[in-house]
Amino acid sequence: MYSWCLITYCAFFFIILSNGAVLRDDDVDHQGLYSKADQVTILTNQNFNKKIYGQRNAYLVQFYNSYCGHCRAFAPKFKNLAAEIASWENIIKLAVIDCSVEENNEICRQFEVMAYPSLRYLHEKYVIGNAFVGDNFMSGDTVDKLKAQLIMKMQSEQSLGRLLFAPHLGISAYGSYAAALNTVSANVVYTFLVFESENSTVGSELALDINDYKNIDVRRVYENSELATIASVTQYPGIVAVESTLKVTRLTPKSPTKQNLLKAVNTFLKSKDFIFPVRSKVIEDNSEISRHKMLSGDVLQALLNYLNVLIVSFPARKNLKDYLTDLHNTLATKNEWSGSEVYELVKSREAAHEPVYTSNSDYIGCKENDKAVLWLWIAHNEVNLRLAGDVTEDSKHPKIQYPSVDNCPKCRLTRGAWNLPAVYEYLQKVYDADNIRDLRKARSTATAQSPLSSLDIGMLSLLLLHRVWRIFL
Repeated sequence: MYSWCLITYCAFFFIILSNGAVLRDDDVDHQGLYSKADQVTILTNQNFNKKIYGQRNAYLVQFYNSYCGHCRAFAPKFKNLAAEIASWENIIKLAVIDCSVEENNEICRQFEVMAYPSLRYLHEKYVIGNAFVGDNFMSGDTVDKLKAQLIMKMQSEQSLGRLLFAPHLGISAYGSYAAALNTVSANVVYTFLVFESENSTVGSELALDINDYKNIDVRRVYENSELATIASVTQYPGIVAVESTLKVTRLTPKSPTKQNLLKAVNTFLKSKDFIFPVRSKVIEDNSEISRHKMLSGDVLQALLNYLNVLIVSFPARKNLKDYLTDLHNTLATKNEWSGSEVYELVKSREAAHEPVYTSNSDYIGCKENDKAVLWLWIAHNEVNLRLAGDVTEDSKHPKIQYPSVDNCPKCRLTRGAWNLPAVYEYLQKVYDADNIRDLRKARSTATAQSPLSSLDIGMLSLLLLHRVWRIFL
């Protein structure tokens, strides 16, 4: 019988070898999960070098795959982050590159992207180099956590002597207002002192938000410093405005969030007839890959071993087995391959043995592996349970526990427990080879004898319970 391994195997190679959109221009308005309206820089193989290397600003680049469910779930957070830090673009920009697009494969390979989505921080004046693949950046589960992480990274960068053109993000202790103003430029008219703890990111975020305000500066001050006592700050974060004449205005709102601090700053500046900058708004005009740059040693041997397992154990027939054998033997002729060479080899060998993945013949199947079918069924329902209600869920095809009660009443026992022999029987009928070849053919009414002993049923039931518990614990 055809089992789910057919679907999984074909889908795997379809994603690996599927072609992405053809890129014609250096800049594109839309690609994959993002568009210009999302206020991110869309990178491609055509514009990557021009956009990234040697730039005055830093970049936070997301390497993603349009087919990846995690990437689809992460995209709204990344878009929201881009919108919230749009005013930081003179200092740092967010960028995205779709690794499922064939033309982008080499870029993703050069940066050794091993998982999706992958975030890399690239500092200003970044240069091309074999060892330069950016700093790994953890993807937070909320926009606020992402932003806080980014700010702490920028603070760290300044401590290393980079981002010196950005607002000062460090924190200091001052004994007087005059001492605090000694650290700012002479052309600064208003300095906003934010009193907070060292671990707070509110002051840095405020400084970045108003980085394009002319003749304005923001300085972070320890909340337990002498100047905090002089300023009579009792709520933290607290803020005061200090004019160049050392005139002080206390601005701390009742709820000292970053948004409220920013509102207090803008209200103060309006009262001084400050001319705010005009900020432009972006207006919309309208595969898996070989992941290693170089394959040698253990990595190459692992690939050869994997291909050998497929050749020996996978139920491939005709062109597919010849293709796998040819690919294995060719890779074994060299001690080192570049990722791009492997990619081209895969494409050329596929063309030589065409058709490899599609055929009218029964070139693939799973036999005498009925317990594996139920194991795959359990794994499938585990994923459906985790993704039910997720933003990636297709409303027309919700993530249910398969099969439904309507389709297979016998598959459920009292209180919703699974009847494993009935589930196996149902799966055998639905995924029978005849049904896959011709859906119009009437299904056999014969009852398949269950290959499962009582011990098998008990072990599979425990496996099912274990996987369900892992979802909720």
